[in-house]
Amino acid sequence: AVGYDADLVAFDPGESYVVDPSRLHHRHRLTPYSGRALSGRVRQTWLRGNALPGGDAGLGSPAGEPCGRLLGRGTVRGSADA
Repeated sequence: AVGYDADLVAFDPGESYVVDPSRLHHRHRLTPYSGRALSGRVRQTWLRGNALPGGDAGLGSPAGEPCGRLLGRGTVRGSADA
């Protein structure tokens, strides 16, 4: 809807790949999936309506700066508890 954030992902369930720990985008390279063939791959991600670098380009925000929002304590609008 107009005025709302859009977080989307384009996922290809037919693509397969072998896990290479040197290409992982997280702090620890140790993984039980190293060398295993897996199926399905994220092709593109949009965060708050902005395209993030896709494929093996790396992670980050569209502008290179943090793109999250700090939420204070309390009731979150639209939550199940509201």
